[in-house]
Amino acid sequence: MGRALQAAVQKNPDNEDLRHKLAAVNAKLDSVSLDHFRQCVENYPTDLKMKFQYGSQLLHVGRLR
Repeated sequence: MGRALQAAVQKNPDNEDLRHKLAAVNAKLDSVSLDHFRQCVENYPTDLKMKFQYGSQLLHVGRLR
């Protein structure tokens, strides 16, 4: 769904409704991804790859500076 919205926004960048829908989909995806990596870090505290991914996701959503 995200890719279809991305393509639709690229074809019609002036459509505010499509841009808002794309932003909502991206925000939901970021939230799910952040929660996933948070749970991975809680369940596997010594896995440095998961900690890195969690930190990267925190930077991506702007919750870590």
